[in-house]
Amino acid sequence: MMSELAAAMGEPSLATQLAALVPQIRAAFVAAYRNSDGSIYQGTQCAYDMALGMDMIADPTQRVQTAAQYVSKLAADNNHLQTGFLGTPWLLPALSKIGRDDLAMQLLLNEDYPSWGFPITVGATTMWERWNSIGPDLTFGDASMNSFNHYAYGAVGEWMFGNLGGIQAVEPGYKTSRIAPLIGYGGLTNASCFQQTPFGRLATEWNVTASNIVLSVEIPVNTTAIVYVPEASGTTVFEGAVPAATAPGVQYLGMTNGAAMYQVGSGSYSFTSTLNDIWALYAFEGNTQDSSGNGHDGTASAVSYVAGKVGSQAAQFNGTSSYVSFPAGLVSTLNDFSVSAWVKSDANSTWSRVFDFGSGTNTYMFLTLASGGNTVRYAITTNGGIAEQQLNSSSLLSTGIWHHVAVTLSGSNGVLYIDGAAVATNSGMTLKPANLGSTTQNYLGKSQYPDPYLAGSVDDFRIYARALSAGEVATLASLISPPPTGLAATAGNAQVALSWSASGTATNYYVKRSTTSGSGYVTVATNASLAFTNTGLGNGTTYYYVVSAVNADGESDDSSEVSATPQFVYNFGFETPKVGTYQYNPSGASWTFTPSSGNNGSGITPNGTLFNSSNPNAPEGSQVAFLQSTSTVAQAISGFVPGAKYAVTFSAAERAGQFQHGGQTWNLKLDNLVLASYAPSATATSYVDYTTNFTATAATHTLSFVGTDLVGGDNTVFLDNVRVMPSPSLAPVQLGLQLMNFPAGNQFQLSWPADHTGWRLQMQTNGLGTNWLTVLNANYLNVLSLPMTNGSAFFRLVYP
Repeated sequence: MMSELAAAMGEPSLATQLAALVPQIRAAFVAAYRNSDGSIYQGTQCAYDMALGMDMIADPTQRVQTAAQYVSKLAADNNHLQTGFLGTPWLLPALSKIGRDDLAMQLLLNEDYPSWGFPITVGATTMWERWNSIGPDLTFGDASMNSFNHYAYGAVGEWMFGNLGGIQAVEPGYKTSRIAPLIGYGGLTNASCFQQTPFGRLATEWNVTASNIVLSVEIPVNTTAIVYVPEASGTTVFEGAVPAATAPGVQYLGMTNGAAMYQVGSGSYSFTSTLNDIWALYAFEGNTQDSSGNGHDGTASAVSYVAGKVGSQAAQFNGTSSYVSFPAGLVSTLNDFSVSAWVKSDANSTWSRVFDFGSGTNTYMFLTLASGGNTVRYAITTNGGIAEQQLNSSSLLSTGIWHHVAVTLSGSNGVLYIDGAAVATNSGMTLKPANLGSTTQNYLGKSQYPDPYLAGSVDDFRIYARALSAGEVATLASLISPPPTGLAATAGNAQVALSWSASGTATNYYVKRSTTSGSGYVTVATNASLAFTNTGLGNGTTYYYVVSAVNADGESDDSSEVSATPQFVYNFGFETPKVGTYQYNPSGASWTFTPSSGNNGSGITPNGTLFNSSNPNAPEGSQVAFLQSTSTVAQAISGFVPGAKYAVTFSAAERAGQFQHGGQTWNLKLDNLVLASYAPSATATSYVDYTTNFTATAATHTLSFVGTDLVGGDNTVFLDNVRVMPSPSLAPVQLGLQLMNFPAGNQFQLSWPADHTGWRLQMQTNGLGTNWLTVLNANYLNVLSLPMTNGSAFFRLVYP
């Protein structure tokens, strides 16, 4: 902090000196206060949360060890706060920093003493000075320090804004923000908050329904934000009614920790995402962490790791002491559910468990590979073995090889699957995991009873908060990823851009194309990631696409079909691609831009950004191009008629505001030929049309705006609404006549000079009348062949 203050005050030398002290201070802290087992001196919650929250432990291994001690300390305190003035502000932030948002939410939402909720339960309407200002017996604490309207205990509010509401500043003043709320933690179904920033109101609101998450954000003018939206595998996030990745003003940045990242500019956005129904997922990649994002991490005892079936590793159980313990109440809220795992048994010891969730020998739910009847059995009971509801296979599993096992429960219908096939069903399964209550002994590889431990390996252990379909179980069992979803196609000039959502464990994707809907697909890409642009297509032709997912186990079925029809689009209004803020050298544009380098570069900006907020809005659409210093904006344009004259018209405005240093100057070039040079006053900040003419010498020419920056310095001009039109000759012209194809064709041909573009050929059958009709296509062609019949016809050429 001191180093940052020195830098802000213009003392770079002092800032460097202070920054150099940071690693020394951290090392001294660790040497003085951190014990070899990771515990902190005196072991209070305050000691842990300040050490971790202030990043006083830099070594990653040491930090993980101390974080574990911190969690253990909280567990010893029944996961309730015991901090004072100094420690309370760091309590929840430290938990978030070590990846335990679930614990942070638990502490926040506790209502029993001591907690933030306890004062509310006893009628408090203000924040207390201390968590023990009133005890559970409703007696008062020490009167010498016992204010009932105090700030310190309320320091949790900052964490709520930054994590529950998800609003965090990336740049000072929220010029750039990070929006990443903890959606759905602690059983909460909605939250909203707003922050008044120097730029205006910054707000978030989220709601969780039975199947969807809706995250709405409001971003103030002249700012940007990165929004993190939870995205279930194989689904598509929408902004409004369209896929978010293609929504106006939204830029997809990728995935991180189960969330899709989008960059947005000022405005209001509403993202909708399918609720992630994976309740817990243990990949066992060298640890027992829950990869679902729900925070249900396991604790390993004598577990080792070996080559896995899914990914690179699996958990290995030794048959004598190995097991994984899961958090209490892991399945206490589940009704319809599914459990799925890959298992390789080394020995089918009778009653050894794959899993066993319960609170003793009367209340449990288990899966064993070898019951007393030599069957694979799933059982659940709240009244001991005599009241078990069961699913039993007809035989044991072979040992030494991987098998996939799964159980699903939908209503009262239970199904046991082995290797993707249903081997047992029971329509009388009235007991659900929720009936077991908050189970306290939840094991993988161990029983509630003194039964043998599991000897073998387990991989990809999953719990779902719904019943999977038979097809979904078969997909998990085969390890072939499901077909991709969310396939979208965007047509361009002689190309189609495709994008889709990630699918299961797919390592790549096959893209297939046809010109006939539903059949005749040809593979055009075999190593695509989550997007592919098919180039070299014919404009005006409709193409049909499907995509399949591929991994080491094979190829999925094809996705749903999409179609697109490429068209020749020159993007003369700079409306493509849509950008959330000014962007140098944007990809996906038909124009070619110059990357940013100091005060030089070109690109696209929407209305109202830092670049152009002081200028009028775009004269066409909502975006304009910008041209700085000696940068270039260029595009090859086809369709010219050699020898014909054309006019180029465009709108331009000098940048308004303090960053202009005399005004930008530029040339308009056709290929390497300068057509015109422009040097308007720096005060010409309103859009003005400029026009120049040229004669085409080829069918294709490159039109370019090239900055000349004659006055030097940081100068910018905005460009928009480029128009290229024929510039016709207006000189009177004599029609040419040619008779041909006699006697079979009976045609005659009329012609006129090519430079008379835009003239129209008209005809009538009464030369003295006024009912002239324009001949079809005669407004852009200069040669027409017409059928010849008996009778009289009169022709004339007019403009326009």
